[in-house]
Amino acid sequence: MKIRVVILKKRQIILSLIIILFIILTFSLLSYFMKNSTTEAITLINDNKVIKEDLNGDGSKDTLYINNKDNKYYMEISTGSEVQHISCNKKLDTLGSFNPCWPMRLEIKDISRNRTPEIFIQSSENSLPVQHVFTYNNNKFNDIFCSNGNFLGFLDSNNSRTPKFLSGDIKNGTLDIGYYILNNNELKNYSFDKTVFPGAKSIVDFVSYMESLPYGEEFKPDVFYDGLSGNALYAIGKISAECSEVTFLDGYFVDTAWGNDGNILGLECFFNFKGSLKDSTNFTAYSLKVILKPDPTCNNEFKIYSITI
Repeated sequence: MKIRVVILKKRQIILSLIIILFIILTFSLLSYFMKNSTTEAITLINDNKVIKEDLNGDGSKDTLYINNKDNKYYMEISTGSEVQHISCNKKLDTLGSFNPCWPMRLEIKDISRNRTPEIFIQSSENSLPVQHVFTYNNNKFNDIFCSNGNFLGFLDSNNSRTPKFLSGDIKNGTLDIGYYILNNNELKNYSFDKTVFPGAKSIVDFVSYMESLPYGEEFKPDVFYDGLSGNALYAIGKISAECSEVTFLDGYFVDTAWGNDGNILGLECFFNFKGSLKDSTNFTAYSLKVILKPDPTCNNEFKIYSITI
């Protein structure tokens, strides 16, 4: 009996060791991937802001400072012992001006997949949209793209395909947009069939519809999923009830779901609008989060699945 007890204890010890080794290995792998994965952050900047992220790919968190001085935005990045003032491309030598109806939006995203993220800026100055893209190269943050476009986003951001950066304009019921791939720290124009942009028609028609409020509320376009709940349409009713005029300021989008073949199955958009309040000379800002998905009842055209304000 004693021998059998000893054998059982040995088996338990061996089993315990295997479990412990498995747990250690699992946590090691998780730690590795967390350490080597690039974090992403989308942030609205209304005033001074401090953001902690690894911006130069060395594995340590850097500090990004955004200051609002005399209603102008300024940005500095501290990478340990060095602090760099971020300079803009002379073609558009501004990070934008503070506007309570049109705050800066900042996105940190690794579209090159080289463990060193890029910094994407959306803001405005003198009622014009401002866009910048900064990348880290040769120990310096460089402004590699600037534009007065009002629409910015990403496709193939987290699937098996090469990520694409898109920038352009939604204006007068049309979408004019350019496609870019980041290669060797340069954004290179990418030839792409614009007609296959997922949800392009729904996005443009939705923006036009919002700008028609409150007078065009009854002419709702065919861009919504059938059975979209009243709660989902609350945002439209609220804006229509409060405003005498609605103006589109800018928009941001990113794909969020993909099929096994890499095809995009979900899109998340953020739209900023300015509303002129009824019986008042004041303005107010509205930020809408809109989710689009392919609608199987309409040949899988991307339709608006939800709206939140």
